[in-house]
Formats: sequence, structure tokens, C-alpha cells
Amino acid sequence: MLEWQLKEFSELSLSELYAILQLRAQVFVVEQQAIYLDADGADLSALHLMLWEDGVLIAYARILAPEADSVHFGRVCVRASARHAELGTKLVQQILAEIKARYSTMHIVISAQQYLREFYQNLGFIAISAGYVTEDGIPHLDMQLAPVEEI
Repeated sequence: MLEWQLKEFSELSLSELYAILQLRAQVFVVEQQAIYLDADGADLSALHLMLWEDGVLIAYARILAPEADSVHFGRVCVRASARHAELGTKLVQQILAEIKARYSTMHIVISAQQYLREFYQNLGFIAISAGYVTEDGIPHLDMQLAPVEEI
């Protein structure tokens, strides 16, 4: 059975935090070979969106504390064994719903890995920067959720 959870850092149990850090390390450090400091301090003020299946964390993302007129999300990851069911799309859709419920007037901006550009474009994002390489050596670009035109 699938179960979504959204928690502040202070609400996470030790086992939930361990599962989050383990999944992020598996995806970003082991699979993508991105050597970077994952514990960047942003988790403390972020909202943590988790998707559990039978007690196993299979998808995760964090929604960062808003800045000025924008809100960002990141660390979007899906367990390798669960990537067959379009969970990445469902995860981002859930993130967007949570952001819109809390920060409806803010722009949604992300730093996306360049190979995921089309994935995010299919979800309504547009590129707003040229490509750049982050400290972990992975090419990224900034993207923003395109505003919906009112009729």
C-alpha cells in the first residue's frame, strides 16, 4: 500500500530521517557518483515529502523554505526498484500540489539536472537559465513552473 507523508524536520522520526538519508545517498552518491555534502543545513527548515510502500521509502523530495517571491524544491529521488510506475511524475505532481496549497502566490523555481529538462518541461516547467555545473560536477539549469494564463 502506498502512503504519502509530509513532515517538517522536527516531526521526522530517527528511522524516517535514516531512510531519507539512505535513499538520497543511494541515488545521488552511489548511482550518480555525485560527491557533495548532502547535509547542507536546508533540511532543518524544509518540508519533507515521502512516499512509502509497505514501510519502505520509495520516493522523496524536499520543499525548501520560501525566499522572497519564490519557493524551491529539490533532492527529488525515486528508489531504483520503484522507477517503473511513473513515480517521478507523481512525486513532482504531489510536490506542486503541496506548494500551491501553502504558497499559492509564489513562483516555483528549481535547479534541475540537465538530463531531466524534458521531464520537467512535460510537467509545465520552462528553462530560465543557461546550463551550469554544480559543485558535484553534474550539469544543471534553472527552471520555473510556467504561469497558467487566466482567461
